[in-house]
Order: sequence, then structure tokens, then C-alpha cells
Amino acid sequence: MKNKITIERRKKAGVLVPKLNGEILEGVKNINISYSYGETEEEKKEIVELTFENSEIEIIDID
Repeated sequence: MKNKITIERRKKAGVLVPKLNGEILEGVKNINISYSYGETEEEKKEIVELTFENSEIEIIDID
């Protein structure tokens, strides 16, 4: 099963709520959504950056 991250835009409250597999993702300090535009409207991409507090990311090289 793949993990699915969903960002809910709650317009009335003015907040973004990150969820992982339907459960609220704890420890998220900031969410930044920016857009990258190509030559046509179809080439628009959303770039989502999640900043976590008190978390560590480990990258492991496996041969």
C-alpha cells in the first residue's frame, strides 16, 4: 500500500491541514505551497513544502 499525503484547504478557517492516510499529520510546523508555470496552463505544477518540528530525516544508501 502506498502512503498518501493530503493537504486540506479549509477556506472558512483559513488553514491548511496535512493528513497522512486520512489521519492528521502531527508535528508539521509550516506548509508552503508554490506554483511553477510552463508555457501553457496545463504545465502548471504545485510544489508543496512541509516543515516539521523536532523531526529528523535520515537518508540511507543501499547497494
